[in-house]
Amino acid sequence: MTNTEKRRRCCFGGERDGEGSSNSLRFVGGSSSSSSSSSSGGGGRGGSGGTSATVLSTTPVYVRGMCERYLPSSLCTLFVDIERTGEASQFYDKFTIRNHISRCLRHVLRMPAFREALVAFSDANSHVYDRFSNMLLNDIVYLLDELIQKLEAVHEIEQQRMTRAAWNVLGAAGRAERDHAQRRHERHARTCATLGVELVRLLRVVTRITPTSFVSAALVDRVAAVIQCYLSRLCGPRAHVLRSPRAVNAVRFDARHVLLMFAACVAHLAPYDAFATACAHDDRYYDGGGALRAAADTIEATASTTITTRVRAVLRAAVAEHQRAVLQNIDIDDAPDEFVDPIMQTLMRVPVQLPASGVICDRAVITRHLLSDATDPFNRAPLHVEQLVPLPQLQARIDAWLAEQQKQKREEPPAPRGDDGDERQ
Repeated sequence: MTNTEKRRRCCFGGERDGEGSSNSLRFVGGSSSSSSSSSSGGGGRGGSGGTSATVLSTTPVYVRGMCERYLPSSLCTLFVDIERTGEASQFYDKFTIRNHISRCLRHVLRMPAFREALVAFSDANSHVYDRFSNMLLNDIVYLLDELIQKLEAVHEIEQQRMTRAAWNVLGAAGRAERDHAQRRHERHARTCATLGVELVRLLRVVTRITPTSFVSAALVDRVAAVIQCYLSRLCGPRAHVLRSPRAVNAVRFDARHVLLMFAACVAHLAPYDAFATACAHDDRYYDGGGALRAAADTIEATASTTITTRVRAVLRAAVAEHQRAVLQNIDIDDAPDEFVDPIMQTLMRVPVQLPASGVICDRAVITRHLLSDATDPFNRAPLHVEQLVPLPQLQARIDAWLAEQQKQKREEPPAPRGDDGDERQ
């Protein structure tokens, strides 16, 4: 065993799983009970925060000051840097390491000095903090999607077992194989639940402390899509699978608690118009505000009045914005090719030029790409946000064209309607 392997076993508890597989997740930290009990999301309540304050009070002043100033930023930076460790198992290693980072961050952010340091870091190093936020969302999506997929598989086996004729026709070998598959799915789902729910807890904390970072142009569309996606899945027609006794007892996944945490994220971002606008423009999960409405109805009996009120406020704002957008809808097919973003095929609002390839893209689109991959998507040359070249003259032409299209839209006579109220073609 190499020295590197010895260090990894010492830090993370040994082999990845009992079967020696390198392609499965396994949480190898401490018990999750401590984090699951802190349902307030690090809001300054709980006994462990007092313990931290006691320890810091006995620490030399200069050491305490350095911790308060640099620990949150260092943990966020490590969260980003651990994306690539150079190991063959780096994809799976990062989840366990980030689980420990998340626990540390939530713990120290119970104290005002550390919260202030995080706000200062997010303002002064927005490009790093945006990457941290984006990777946090990426991990939540991966882990919760894996969890839901495995719970669906477990539910299918359970339904087959309840149908005696279908279960008996499998034979002894077939039933044994299905039992083994169910245990494998439950083990994988349990790991994803432990890791994924911890990151949702962290998301709830950081959206409360640094909400403006999550409604920035680079992140707000992604944040709205992720939150609406899981509100929809936790309240949708298949929600009973996630709340089944098997999910609660065997996998230890509390779907209602996760729903409350996502609703709290909505409440933290509710004061910002950009978030409601992004929800309304999310073509995949908006669905007339169905996810937000279902979430508000579901949590009304258990969540605080503030959270429920704010979720409904976001719903009203999103519905109003969607109606306004429909009235001002501009057909992208009418736009000149030079006004269209080559990556997303949408109308550019803030065009910028990529220095290496010379391609012109929308700033918001290319910024979202750079949060995950710091390269030019057209020639893979290294690229950073600071290198993007603004094109004010092109932007002025786009703004003028857009204003003219909206003017024509307003001046169009309303389409004649038939007796049934439908527009005639």
